[in-house]
Amino acid sequence: MTRDTGATATARELATAASISEKDVVEHLEHLAYSLRREGFRLDVRPAECLACGFVFGERERLTTPSACPKCRSERVAPPTFRVQGASGSKRPKRIRAPRGEDGGTGDGGGESGA
Repeated sequence: MTRDTGATATARELATAASISEKDVVEHLEHLAYSLRREGFRLDVRPAECLACGFVFGERERLTTPSACPKCRSERVAPPTFRVQGASGSKRPKRIRAPRGEDGGTGDGGGESGA
């Protein structure tokens, strides 16, 4: 199963949707990236980009929006966007607890033990 919805969002959009601060969203995204990797998914980050000269902040590891472009010094910077993508089930299967039977989980089939 794939979880690649194609939908992207900025930290500000996520903060608005979750009614939390943008700073909190960035902290949660860092944890989410780690958790997704463990499940075989990944947090895809499209880097911030200067709207004035087109400089792409590709080497930047922080998930926040830069305050200014290092190339032209413009403060018109588009924020990074995020999306979840990848395939599930390839790394390790999810454990599913079997429902308890009528026998109360004793494993004897629940039938009468007759002669």
